Amino acid sequence: MPSESFTQLIEIVKRLRSKEGCPWDRKQRVKDLKNYLLEEVYELLDALQNRNKELIKEELGDLFFLLVFLSYLFEEKSFFTVKEVLEEIIKKMILRHPHVFSSQKVKTKEEVLNKWVKAKSKTKKRLTLWERLPKSSPSLFSAYLFLKELKALRRVSKKELEKNLLKTISKFKHSQKKDLLIDLIFYSALFLSYSQQNPEFLLKKKLKQKSLKLFYEGQD
Repeated sequence: MPSESFTQLIEIVKRLRSKEGCPWDRKQRVKDLKNYLLEEVYELLDALQNRNKELIKEELGDLFFLLVFLSYLFEEKSFFTVKEVLEEIIKKMILRHPHVFSSQKVKTKEEVLNKWVKAKSKTKKRLTLWERLPKSSPSLFSAYLFLKELKALRRVSKKELEKNLLKTISKFKHSQKKDLLIDLIFYSALFLSYSQQNPEFLLKKKLKQKSLKLFYEGQD
């Protein structure tokens, strides 16, 4: 049963952190885990991109372990418990899905997303849209999240984005200033994001294509 396996994982973390546990694990602090967490997320993304089922299973396990480990570090400091972390996400999922757990009804996935973003903006303690964005995320991915919220709140249109993008391209042709180049990147990222195209992943894909092309050209 998943609950038994999860309980066993928590007990393993506790054992590793105990006086009789692993010296390396006992020395870990919250700040030490940030890079490991980021590394595991990117490894999982690579596994998902390659559709490698065995590797996906392995990387999900690594991520589960780190999340439980991180939660337990806070439990040791009496900030909150692993159980409270789970209770918090259960409560959040019920509140964010009134169309499932209450009488509200929605017809499309777009309606679900819009209701999700609106509910998120109400419950988040951070007031502005910028404050709600994760500051550690890559800039292009932040642009994707930024546009997703703007679109859900009906504060932007595709026509408006296209107009700003074309206007910036026209300006850049006449004056190739750094600020205009940044605007060009910004509006290009938002324009892609409007169609639910993640600019972070698209640029990564393009870099891979170009690097492979340069490699094979160099082999000639």
